[in-house]
Amino acid sequence: MSSATLSRPVSWKKNLIALWFAQVGTTLGFSFTFPFYPLFFEELGGFTTERAAFWAGLAGWVFGL
Repeated sequence: MSSATLSRPVSWKKNLIALWFAQVGTTLGFSFTFPFYPLFFEELGGFTTERAAFWAGLAGWVFGL
């Protein structure tokens, strides 16, 4: 690398914007799966509809932390 490339500071603002978009995209991606959690828990077996709804709600609540 040339000395001009090494001496140029990295723009933290561009990094922040890129990380913000990545975080928003990841959060949206996970949140689109929430409606299917009760179906998934019922498919696992051993869960009634009420228990599956409870665990799905708990999983959504924990994600919000």
